[in-house]
Amino acid sequence: MNTTVITFIHEDLQHEAILVKHKGSSNKLRDTLTRQFEEERRTITLVDVVIFLMKNSKKYQIIQNEYFWNESEFRKSELFKSANNEIEFASDMFFN
Repeated sequence: MNTTVITFIHEDLQHEAILVKHKGSSNKLRDTLTRQFEEERRTITLVDVVIFLMKNSKKYQIIQNEYFWNESEFRKSELFKSANNEIEFASDMFFN
């Protein structure tokens, strides 16, 4: 099993992060999420990703989620250190 941290970075550089345990590569997870939200043609949010992961709980297990005030705090966190891979999204990313 792999562990991937999915981060949403806001304009003020605050980070929302989810630690996910899953089979397969983080690239496949990124592609799956990207494809999912491209189809819906809208802004992707942390809540959207959590709901998607929970609906697919046989493939993905959310271990932890946290909010960090800045990138430095995030990079020093146990959540970040326990992940094998990282997927980053801008908080205002829009798929069109």
